[in-house]
Amino acid sequence: AAPDVSAAPSPVVMDAHVDLFAQLQEAQCYLDVPEEAHIAVLSLKAHIQRYPFRGFFVHSLPSYLQHDFVSTPVERVIIPERTPVVSRSDKLRWHARDRVVEIQKMHGQVVMLPPMLVDRAARFHRAFSRMLAGGRKVLPALRDVMSLVQRAHCEDPTTGMDALTLVRIPQVLLVLKRGILQLLDPKISADGIWSEQQDVDVTSLRKQVTLAPATTEPGVVEFANTALDFIA
Repeated sequence: AAPDVSAAPSPVVMDAHVDLFAQLQEAQCYLDVPEEAHIAVLSLKAHIQRYPFRGFFVHSLPSYLQHDFVSTPVERVIIPERTPVVSRSDKLRWHARDRVVEIQKMHGQVVMLPPMLVDRAARFHRAFSRMLAGGRKVLPALRDVMSLVQRAHCEDPTTGMDALTLVRIPQVLLVLKRGILQLLDPKISADGIWSEQQDVDVTSLRKQVTLAPATTEPGVVEFANTALDFIA
């Protein structure tokens, strides 16, 4: 999939790349890719092929990595990995575990993006985090996601979308529909991890509204119907 930003790198970035390559002894060298990294890349590829939108996707960047790239969350996935562990007998063993990572859609550097997009990306991040918290925080978070969609409709009433919301951050509709299902079905976990069987459409969500239990939080059914009418 092609990245969102097609502009050429700045001269500063290019110079940094040249300095890095100049330190290498050979122009071509053997690269040993750990098995865990290979599995993670294949898993990432398998997930993004199911997305109904295109873009440049990465696993969430670690907090210690300083960067100025803007990204927005899509979903969380479970990646199997092995970590080295030294036993009491000083023997190296491998410990297998499942690690939860977040897939994000990259939009480019802050300086290359419109301020409005950066602001909406920040709002989307906050809403996604509140959805992961679960409970009573999910409905307010979805209202904020819904406001992004409505704002786009107001800006371009002929198409109902604009380049800064539904094209540059296209997963807002995907997250909104999944969040509605999370509200209506108490069995859905708020961990941000979705299987292929849980992918939803408007028709299945409307059916789920009619099956909502009587204990559903007040305002959920009304919000779900309004949101589904708007995005249908």
